[in-house]
Amino acid sequence: MGPGRTPGHGVFRGVKELKPGWCLVWNRYGIRAQQYWRLESQPHRDDPETTAARIRSLLEDTVERQLVSDVPVCALLSGGLDSSAITALAARACEQKGLGPLDTYSVDYVDQGRYFRANLYERDADLPWAEKVSARLGTRHHHITIGTDELAEALEAALRARDLPGMADIDASLYLFCREIKKGATVAVSGEAADEIFGGYPWFYREDSLNCGTFPWNRMLPERMRLFSPELRARIRPEEYLAERYREAIAEVPRLPGEDPFEARMREMLYLNITRFMPILLERKDRMSMAVGLEVRVPYCDHRLVEYAWNIPWRMKTCGRREKGILAPRPEGAAAGGGACKAEKPVPQDPPPRLPGGGPRPRPGDPERPKLPAPPSAQRGGGAGGGGFRRPGVRPGLVQPAHGGRPASRLPRPAGHVAAGIPCSDHLNSKGTPGSAAPCFNSPGCRKQVILPITNDRSRRVFPVPCHTLNL
Repeated sequence: MGPGRTPGHGVFRGVKELKPGWCLVWNRYGIRAQQYWRLESQPHRDDPETTAARIRSLLEDTVERQLVSDVPVCALLSGGLDSSAITALAARACEQKGLGPLDTYSVDYVDQGRYFRANLYERDADLPWAEKVSARLGTRHHHITIGTDELAEALEAALRARDLPGMADIDASLYLFCREIKKGATVAVSGEAADEIFGGYPWFYREDSLNCGTFPWNRMLPERMRLFSPELRARIRPEEYLAERYREAIAEVPRLPGEDPFEARMREMLYLNITRFMPILLERKDRMSMAVGLEVRVPYCDHRLVEYAWNIPWRMKTCGRREKGILAPRPEGAAAGGGACKAEKPVPQDPPPRLPGGGPRPRPGDPERPKLPAPPSAQRGGGAGGGGFRRPGVRPGLVQPAHGGRPASRLPRPAGHVAAGIPCSDHLNSKGTPGSAAPCFNSPGCRKQVILPITNDRSRRVFPVPCHTLNL
């Protein structure tokens, strides 16, 4: 059904997993599991400036702590916001301690730069941004490329390192990346986990994902279950199992009394990502890196930062009308050019397609190669774990307007305006469709409300969302 597992469940009958935040107590009375850490919801009292300063202070402290080592240390740098912020703080700490320039590493597939096509999860190629950040911070940057043949050869080694069903080539690419890093360093700091803690994935901003009534990374269950025989499906009842696991996860969410429905739903989404999706990626990174003797440390997972970020309201997390906006301008030098940097993504997800003879397969629209019909894989929607296909005809767009008119992406927009928007109430006529006035398209100066429907597995709720927060 997906790369994840149910927390607390093992793969052998009668053997359980000790969940994160729990310990096992053994004494003369027997053995019991005891929870020693949990997220707690409480009102956030700090303003945006104080919040950003507090986040930076926590990051500075945890990065400095995690750089302590008696072996060579480096940073994983994709050029995205998360890794750039960690690299900036690490580079400054190394400079202050007289350790010399920090080594940074990025990775991509052979020919990826030439044949790169932007998608929902990969908006830009890594290398140009990683080089900009490295030049700005004065790091020694190493760019590693992986060939598809090398990737195929590493599949078995990655599977043995994972020791569980995993993500095939997605695991293998990280295994090879870590193996190359190990040649020059033994410890690395990574920007992993910021997307789960601060809400960086596209599914945080899509109405269909907010409304799907299940884990947003497991929405393709019917398509995946077609691989199973009817007899096996009848025995394991995957739809019922997944629905029950989702209900359990939602029931665990620490509620904040009096929280408005929009913030409450986003709190649910963050909880699902922190407790169900983030462990998948952390386990993958830990197993692939330790298989080659590399220790990868994750500053964003510092419990103090996670506890503080948990109670930051969603509207403040996305300040500046962008995902993880509370992080964007604050870590000094985090991105080349005044804080502008690309969206973060995991280690490369899909290598450039290859022809049987070994050469790069021409992609549709490539001006330098013969044009070919789009293959079925062109429907690939990608994912944080690299898998998944979207159904033909399902548009991956943003939230849909509640007024029943055209989709947001089809509303008229000013020339050069790249973000889809929803006009606020001042720009709708009495019939609830776009009026004669020019739509505001969620401009920063507009503080009106948009009525946005959000559903969950229990009911359909309708609530207002500040217009300016929807310009994604």
